[in-house]
Amino acid sequence: VMCGPEEAVERIFASHAGLRQVIGSRRLRLPAWSGEQAAQVVRAEIGLHKRAMPEEALGALVRGCVQLADGPAWSSARDVFDVILPALYMAQAKRRAGALQGAGPDASSQRLALRMRKRQEIALVSTESQASRKGRRTVKRPEPALMYTAEDVEAAFADIRMTR
Repeated sequence: VMCGPEEAVERIFASHAGLRQVIGSRRLRLPAWSGEQAAQVVRAEIGLHKRAMPEEALGALVRGCVQLADGPAWSSARDVFDVILPALYMAQAKRRAGALQGAGPDASSQRLALRMRKRQEIALVSTESQASRKGRRTVKRPEPALMYTAEDVEAAFADIRMTR
């Protein structure tokens, strides 16, 4: 089984005369994903890893995927899993690291705000646990630290565009 962009597969067949006879000539052509489809896959993959993305970040994700899909180097599934998802993870990690380290004179207030947010998250989880024990239905929300922001998405696609 060989897979890849059709032009690349044709170049391999052209450079090895007997290869087509050994492998055969059956082809299964899979169309490239659109930018919107790629964004849906990214969103689904993020959900599988217990992360979330607010609506404004989803809009930025769709716009970024559509721009990439319109470009000459679009590899659809390969771009989603090997480029976009790792870039999102790195952008979020950089944002979180910057928030933890703090930059400038208000670094201690930033750390205090992060500690307060964490306490609120713990209280939220505790409240949800108590409600579920009482038989009430609750909606679990992802921790803010596990949210990809619009800033994360924009930073990720800025990094991707620099390499294309």
